[in-house]
Amino acid sequence: MRTIVEMKLAQVCERLHCHYGLSTSVDERVYDALTSACLLPDTGARNVESLLNQQLLPVLSRQLLSHMAAKQKPQALALAWSDEDGMVIELRQECAL
Repeated sequence: MRTIVEMKLAQVCERLHCHYGLSTSVDERVYDALTSACLLPDTGARNVESLLNQQLLPVLSRQLLSHMAAKQKPQALALAWSDEDGMVIELRQECAL
């Protein structure tokens, strides 16, 4: 299941790089949390796509549109996981070295 989660997130990261030039870093806890969510009964691999499409991508889209409206072009995206907040999305103007 973890391999599927990694593959799906890699596809999202590739699209973001192609369309927006964003470099992306994904914290290991993001993979762990998404994998755990997909191991629940009656879910499975289809749930990966659903989680990304319903939870990650809409929030990310809003943040990107907000930056674009402010005439800011983020260069990097960091995805992290917080036990309190869930998915944490950080857009940065400069890439971390």
